[in-house]
Amino acid sequence: MGEVKVGVKLENYGDRYMFEEGKLPEEKIRRHITTALVDTESTLLLLPQDIV
Repeated sequence: MGEVKVGVKLENYGDRYMFEEGKLPEEKIRRHITTALVDTESTLLLLPQDIV
């Protein structure tokens, strides 16, 4: 069975909300772009501690 990897962009939800409210500039939104391994039978998202 092969592996499926996808690119993902994660953003801090609170930062995104503050930006939408006009209280934070877009460049201050905390983001992380990485590659994720897809498990088609999984129902949870697991993130490495150094990202969160």
